[in-house]
Amino acid sequence: MNFNIRTLAVMCSVSFSLSVNSQVTIGSDEKPAAGALLQLKNIDGVEGSGPNSTKGLGLPRIEILPNGKIKGSESLTLDNELMGMIGYNIVETDEYCIGLHVWDGSQWIDLTNKQAINETNNYDSSTGILQDVEGNQYTTARFGDAGIWMTQNLRTEKYYKCGELRDFAINGLGGAVDSDSERQIGYPNVFGASISTKAYFNNRPELGVLYNWCAATNRVNATADEENDLTGVQGICPDGWHVSSTQEVIRLVEEVNQNTSKYSTLNDIKSTDLGKENTGLGRAMLSSNQPKIGTKAHHGVSNSNDNNGFNMYALGYGLSGIVNSAGGEATIYANIWAASNSNSVSAYYFYSVLNDGGEYIRLKNVWNKRALFPVRCKKN
Repeated sequence: MNFNIRTLAVMCSVSFSLSVNSQVTIGSDEKPAAGALLQLKNIDGVEGSGPNSTKGLGLPRIEILPNGKIKGSESLTLDNELMGMIGYNIVETDEYCIGLHVWDGSQWIDLTNKQAINETNNYDSSTGILQDVEGNQYTTARFGDAGIWMTQNLRTEKYYKCGELRDFAINGLGGAVDSDSERQIGYPNVFGASISTKAYFNNRPELGVLYNWCAATNRVNATADEENDLTGVQGICPDGWHVSSTQEVIRLVEEVNQNTSKYSTLNDIKSTDLGKENTGLGRAMLSSNQPKIGTKAHHGVSNSNDNNGFNMYALGYGLSGIVNSAGGEATIYANIWAASNSNSVSAYYFYSVLNDGGEYIRLKNVWNKRALFPVRCKKN
């Protein structure tokens, strides 16, 4: 009973002090700093920036769920009225790290796990060279109004999460089975061979690494169709770059279609149908130095990666630990992930096909998120 009375007395005292002075100090009888509505300290007489307390502020510990809600308060609407709310998240998920977070009115901002790796100067605009978190370097090119794109496949084998670089799981190795929620990679190889071995990749590292959609985009639990979304997500890309949306892909291919001679050895195609077969557009996007993944290497006519060519490689895809292709061993597709989600199990990608029967580009295709495709990043 005495404890309750004392507590009530303190609360009343603080409330009275706030109402009279509009500013208050807790832990000391000194006045708070001029710009502070509330100041916590228990050491008097401190001037300047010296320590003024022997204790810290115990902030609330919360569990932020993957959907952004606070566990135990799922019915609470997080909106602008709660802007500035702070809590210490105690459970790591794919979406949130352990540490201090503040609600900015629309999303949680991580205050603890700022990226320690300096990527501020990861792109040299004078040379067009881009560098990833591991120090791998890539050529890039501007494709008109479609923007600046990598002209080589991404090949980082690590990702940044919660203040540190982490290794991807390798599909088919160490029990890593197909997954749409575990970040996985694999390596290019011949048709039907293992994607967990690196010999083929080591000989031609410019072919890049294969990523499942979760690894490419850092996204799980997406269900809505995003075919018409205009922007992508950063995902595995370096700071200032992102995995493109399907709409950005369409603008890229339209630029190559209209100005083909800038990016390949062909004359300008200017087709009224980007999906029409045998216009030359498929060959114009494909590298002239294809690996022999299937029974035959079908070489394109793209300019080289350091001469404004988009330079796609026909690598098929990885799944269940091996290399496969929708066209079988005779027709190896050149696939690249988009950031746009389709449904709970599939996401968008685009591909170019060249074989003995013809060639074409396909822009809005959906495939299993567990499959492993190459990634190209686009500058913001």
